[in-house]
Amino acid sequence: FPTRRSSDLSLWLRIRDRNPYQILAERLSGGNRNDEKKELRIHLKYISPLCSVTLGHKFREKWRKYTISVLKNQLVDQLVLVEIDYKERARILQGTVFKVIQTKNGDRSRNINQWIVLQGLSYYFINKGKSTMDQQYVNVQNTAKIKGSGLWKYQQ
Repeated sequence: FPTRRSSDLSLWLRIRDRNPYQILAERLSGGNRNDEKKELRIHLKYISPLCSVTLGHKFREKWRKYTISVLKNQLVDQLVLVEIDYKERARILQGTVFKVIQTKNGDRSRNINQWIVLQGLSYYFINKGKSTMDQQYVNVQNTAKIKGSGLWKYQQ
């Protein structure tokens, strides 16, 4: 869950086991890990809620607080699975976050990155055709746009 202010609203995930933490953390820059708490910064792949807002500083700050609140509701104290990519040049982790949710038809996996787009909390930043997920994200964003979810309420 978001624990610190950052320009892109990345997530800080706590890794319970020391060995996996050390393996992942050793190649990251200092600003992308917290050794004391065994936390790693995950930059959300294909999305960036704060970079989606262009309506001025006051609105941006309200949007940041609102987005953090929504994400904390979804992720605080939850076990998640994160599919990560290490970006060697930037020394960061990019990831897609998944959470198991219960439905009336049983448990299923929710792609939190896509869910954020569906809620209108971020635009989908197309990966120049490099992702097999492009069409899924475009479909989710179109649904959010049609519903007028989140950011789409403020589009002209």
